[in-house]
Amino acid sequence: MKPSALMLAPAMPVRQGNGMAMRLGQFLEAMAREFEVDLIVAPVAGAVTAEGARWAESFAARVSVLDTQATLDTHLALIMQVADPQERAQAFARFGLPSLAARLTTTAALRCIEVTSGRGYDLIHASRSYCARLALSLGDGRQVFSLDLDEDDERVFSALAAIDARHGQEEASAWRRLEAQAFGQLVKATVPRFDRVWVSSPTDAARLGGLTVTPNSIEAAPRPRRRDDGRTLLFVGSLGYEPNEDAVAWFLSAVWPRLRTPGLRLRVVGPDAPERLRRMSRRSGVELVGWAADLRPHYEAATLCIAPVRAGAGTRIKLLEAAVHGVPIVSTTLGAEGLGMADGRHLWLADTSARFAASIEDALSRPSERRRRARAARAWVAKHFDRANVVARLAAEFRSLL
Repeated sequence: MKPSALMLAPAMPVRQGNGMAMRLGQFLEAMAREFEVDLIVAPVAGAVTAEGARWAESFAARVSVLDTQATLDTHLALIMQVADPQERAQAFARFGLPSLAARLTTTAALRCIEVTSGRGYDLIHASRSYCARLALSLGDGRQVFSLDLDEDDERVFSALAAIDARHGQEEASAWRRLEAQAFGQLVKATVPRFDRVWVSSPTDAARLGGLTVTPNSIEAAPRPRRRDDGRTLLFVGSLGYEPNEDAVAWFLSAVWPRLRTPGLRLRVVGPDAPERLRRMSRRSGVELVGWAADLRPHYEAATLCIAPVRAGAGTRIKLLEAAVHGVPIVSTTLGAEGLGMADGRHLWLADTSARFAASIEDALSRPSERRRRARAARAWVAKHFDRANVVARLAAEFRSLL
């Protein structure tokens, strides 16, 4: 009989789709090889779909979804009603937790206890830093605890604060600095209490103190079909995730006007586009596609995949997807961080608007070079990020915890 485990997730794990949810799926599948798993989803970072729930149920003995609207910390709710921005920020600083953690409170813990009544667990696993306190509250001293931070949230919010400051949005910048500080405090207080802690990027592992790296992964794909027209750029990512929103906004405002290739098109594929991006996308050659159930046709038709990412941590699954589909990539250094891909060999890297535009123009003008770098990137990803291999290694790591 398998030992038992409880997994806490901030979104429904999936096999394909949203990047963070795909990582959750990677962990769920690995755990299910070694444990009988109960899954509790507290959807503070992603919607729950019927398709995702069906996939998760194929690996978990029981799947429960918390109503996080009913578990919001009343203290934070009162703070958010303070009219004066400075007083509100001061109160939030005293609150001391990231806002994402404020729905995973004592009420959430009581609900978790209800749905797991009568079940004893050998391991309790939490995904993301803001689920850590909730996971720790559910133990009785007998369990092994594991945590997947995925990425360095403090670093993400610090970068977003810097971007806001550059745009003169001082109030928003100050709030993000407080979020970053709260994440730093949360990680410092909780990480030492876990028996194993993972991240997706070697950069974050080194910064946070030598944690275990389990990379994001991608399924092996058949030989890619390419039917691009030599002038179609593609961005893929959830636009409700602020680093992605910033990436597209920066590209449209600072890079797109510099491009001179006739007939150039940009397709932006991803859900939850805010009104700002909808307005910015109302220009010739730009198509805001929205959510797509199947990304394959978009990758097949793309000449280049772009990752103009200026904030974030961890690693970008969108680059792994582009590589396995044989699509050449132009990215910022941050966008490709942690993947080991080299400028000039696997992709083009550029960090200013002028250099990003020049890299795109260079790639568009040299089809044979696009093909060469795309082949190298695909081989690199197959070697280091194949999902079957990553899940097998992760399952062995879970097995070693007991």
